[in-house]
Amino acid sequence: RLAPDPLLRAPEAVAILGDPDGLAPRGRDHLEQEVLAAVGRAETAEGAVAAARGVRRRELFRTTAGDLIGSYGTEDSPAEEDPGALVDRVGNAVTDLNAATIAGALRAAVRAEWGDTLPTRFAVIGMGRFGGHELSYGSDADVLFVHEP
Repeated sequence: RLAPDPLLRAPEAVAILGDPDGLAPRGRDHLEQEVLAAVGRAETAEGAVAAARGVRRRELFRTTAGDLIGSYGTEDSPAEEDPGALVDRVGNAVTDLNAATIAGALRAAVRAEWGDTLPTRFAVIGMGRFGGHELSYGSDADVLFVHEP
């Protein structure tokens, strides 16, 4: 269900399969820019969260498909030779994707409530597997929000 579910919800993701670099992992900076751009185009907070989720579904499909065909190995250590490298890279990819999604949802919430500037110092702390970059497909993204009023 991991591969078909995101594809059913984001059918445009099938184009990833036709792109030679389509299954290559995306870095956190790239993901965050893409999520924030999608959120920025939305007119409502609900639309912004839906846009962030849409990017997440597509990227989750990319990660799952890449994982299934073994593209998460490295040149020095193909996935079939070193499953540990595969687990680390998939964990990092899922963690980066969730971090970007949280950044987008937070941006949408801030914009809806205060405009473009948050009137406090604010931090999002990843807890547990999320904080340790050890997420798997079914992991929760446990976070602690801290602010200074």
